[in-house]
Amino acid sequence: MRNGFHALTISSVLLTAGVAHVAAQDQRDVFGEVIDVRVVNLETVVTDRAGNRVRGLTRDDFRLTVDGREVPIDYFSEVRDGEILPEGTSATAANDRPAEANAELEKRHTNFLIFIDDYFSIGAQRNLVLARLDEQLARIGDADRVAIMSFDGTDVELLADWTSSKPDLRAALAAAAKRKAKGAFRLAERRVFNNNFSQQEAYVRLVAEQLDNLTVAASAAMRASVPASGRKALVLLSGGWPYELAVYDEQTGTNTLRSGAAASQRFFSNSESRNEGFMAQREQFGRNLWSYSLGTGIYQTLADTANLLGYTIYPVDVPGLGGSGPGVGADAPRPEGAIGPPGESNLEATLRFLAAETGGKAMLNSNRLTALERALDDTGSYYWLGFTSNRRADNRRHRIRLEAREPGFKVRTRSDYVDFSRQVEVEMMVEGALLFQAEVEHSDFDIRVGDPKRLERRKMEVPIQLAIPTAALTHLYNGGEYVAMMTVTLAVKDKRDTLSNVATMPFQTSRREPPGVEDLVTYDMNVELWREPHDLVVMVQDLATGNVLSSSVRVRPR
Repeated sequence: MRNGFHALTISSVLLTAGVAHVAAQDQRDVFGEVIDVRVVNLETVVTDRAGNRVRGLTRDDFRLTVDGREVPIDYFSEVRDGEILPEGTSATAANDRPAEANAELEKRHTNFLIFIDDYFSIGAQRNLVLARLDEQLARIGDADRVAIMSFDGTDVELLADWTSSKPDLRAALAAAAKRKAKGAFRLAERRVFNNNFSQQEAYVRLVAEQLDNLTVAASAAMRASVPASGRKALVLLSGGWPYELAVYDEQTGTNTLRSGAAASQRFFSNSESRNEGFMAQREQFGRNLWSYSLGTGIYQTLADTANLLGYTIYPVDVPGLGGSGPGVGADAPRPEGAIGPPGESNLEATLRFLAAETGGKAMLNSNRLTALERALDDTGSYYWLGFTSNRRADNRRHRIRLEAREPGFKVRTRSDYVDFSRQVEVEMMVEGALLFQAEVEHSDFDIRVGDPKRLERRKMEVPIQLAIPTAALTHLYNGGEYVAMMTVTLAVKDKRDTLSNVATMPFQTSRREPPGVEDLVTYDMNVELWREPHDLVVMVQDLATGNVLSSSVRVRPR
């Protein structure tokens, strides 16, 4: 969807006077430094040497470090079979309690988001997993909720909103099984490039972009409707996502991980503010051939989003092309230099990585047929810990290490969290909104589209005006004026479903009189696009409160 040939260009940005004077530069720090205190939650499973669950522990049985520094555990509960127990309840005490006492225990339900990859999956294999999911729905508790979404490379479709209704969920799974699976198209792509060895690097870039689109879609699905309470689990049906991209090197006779600089630039431009792994590789930038692993890039971004939103990922191995799924490279060299399916270990590495980063479990091989049942078992009983952290919104990754003080006990939980800035969060929200067709008609403010001006090379310059109600913004009195500070974030999607890079522009308004209820702040800009229809999403963030306004419009050439 996104690539260097479909970048968003904003030219001649004009901040005009509506009812307020708007200044784009020399912004004043009206609000000062704002430090939020956030609670970071950890859902944790503890097992002994035999793999059995360990129950009845207290916070004193754990040691928690963040970035190598020990921090106190501020909140602690044990959830056993969906019930929140008092701290220190022994392994057998809950069973020994009278029934009426157990009825008073607080319940903690689980929200399961099932995300279906229709883009890489083979239909028959996908439908086999869906049929088994249907059989396992009977185990969903009355308080648990399930949502089902699918992605075909173009849009994320909501098949079932959060519900506990078994008939509704079965209907959604039946509808999912009727959707076109596009794994065969991915096989055709590989065959086309297989006939031309010189195009293998182009194929690497293509697969990387396709995987980038899938992870953006999965992130958007998690962000689309975050449950207000309960544990959150993402059951991710993956049609074979390679952890590393590789092509055969004729000179050395080995598989070499490499990609063209154009693909590298795109990933850096979209992810550098979120991914330390990509920053570490920036020194290699500009080389024609260089190595990288998707685990430090787009998969890490997906894991970061899950950790930010509190999702535990349970990735499911849905066989794709060739019984393994599409990709580039193989575990063993291919003397012919042809592109082959990725080795099984390469595909499993992706699923293991996503599970390990978020505290989940990878459903590999035959376990995919009992994926929901295993996720239910894993999420039903666990320790629920929390610690407080000053939120600096600096986009830095903070490593978490949770250990049991008892030797021999194994702890499984998320490995880190990223302190995303609000700007990065809004940028990801914009990307997600473009993948949901229902968002196109949503409007918190008016977007006025002027007559496009024809440019050379099939491009056009489109005048855009935002009309933002002042009542939706926070104005603070400072220096004799009422000042509001905002950011405008926008992205577009063309008819080929190519997403532009996200653009964010800060600005502030000031006026001497208090804003009226009917007043508007207008913001004008010219956007350079291809001369074809586009969907455009704009989000305005009020920096005083963090509130986000969003609006969408379809732009057409005339």
